[in-house]
Amino acid sequence: MQITEALCTGNSRYKAGQTFAPQGVVLHSIGTPQPSAQVLRDYWQRNGSQYVVHYMVDDTKILHCMPDNFKCWHVGSPGNAKYIGIEMGEPSQIHYTSGAKFTVSDLATAQRYAQAAYKNAVQLIAYLCRKYGWKPESAVWTHYEITKRKLSNTDHVDPQHLWDGLGLGYDLARLRKDVAAAMGGSSALAASGHPVLRKGSSGDAVKEMQQKLIQKGYSFDPYGADGIFGELTEKRVKAFQLASGIGADGICGAKTWAALDAKPAEFQPYLVRVTAASGLNVREGPGTDYRIRMSLGFGGAYTIVEEKNGWGRLKSGIGWIYLLYTKRA
Repeated sequence: MQITEALCTGNSRYKAGQTFAPQGVVLHSIGTPQPSAQVLRDYWQRNGSQYVVHYMVDDTKILHCMPDNFKCWHVGSPGNAKYIGIEMGEPSQIHYTSGAKFTVSDLATAQRYAQAAYKNAVQLIAYLCRKYGWKPESAVWTHYEITKRKLSNTDHVDPQHLWDGLGLGYDLARLRKDVAAAMGGSSALAASGHPVLRKGSSGDAVKEMQQKLIQKGYSFDPYGADGIFGELTEKRVKAFQLASGIGADGICGAKTWAALDAKPAEFQPYLVRVTAASGLNVREGPGTDYRIRMSLGFGGAYTIVEEKNGWGRLKSGIGWIYLLYTKRA
């Protein structure tokens, strides 16, 4: 699969530069017998319409028309602020009669085009799911299903009308299944069974990773596990990697997932006393970049239930202390 950069810098939506954090993808077809992705891209580049998508797909090519994090108008509200839009061309052998109904002059040729465009769309969606850590069963949609489930405020039925009219047998369930297969399994993206996540990723897999980090004592206040891999998440991933003896690149790959999934060795709690004359700060997590919750006085005795990179988690649950300024009681 090759994606050609063809950003529509002349389009008003590009110039608006309104960004968002994508949570999934919506697949469309254009609703007119135009098989060329380039023709549609050039139309948007001329600002022929503000209704533009992120990717344009035909039977031979994939064009990247808008940055993934630029809000486009393609599926109405609130979907425009949630989803990347992908538009498929439609074969020149169809002729629309009314609404979503059409006749076909050469069924076999039209089917071949639509099947090839579908395969390119599947490969593109699989790539985006890998890139952002999305699971097909929750992040992949068609415009028809968005309409049917009232997830946005448009009434379009594409591309289901095209698939049905050409007798292809495709639907959302088939699309999700084919995307998962293109990713290498039902929803697995790597041998570890997890996607590779990095800054800019979003979705269920990111949320799962954040929850695992929270369980291991890493604070995500005030946002919690929001499914968005931003600066705070990258910082927490690096801290966990350092504590786990993994190269701290901030990317959650197979080794980091394995460390997150590993059951911790049984820890024997022990008692310490504070040796810092001026008191010892209790922080939300095991590091000085975490917020201070309170301070413990000199000589106080406290139970440590977990150690991480020179820090100890207090049994009381109020936070972590730096063990250098303590001694075992």
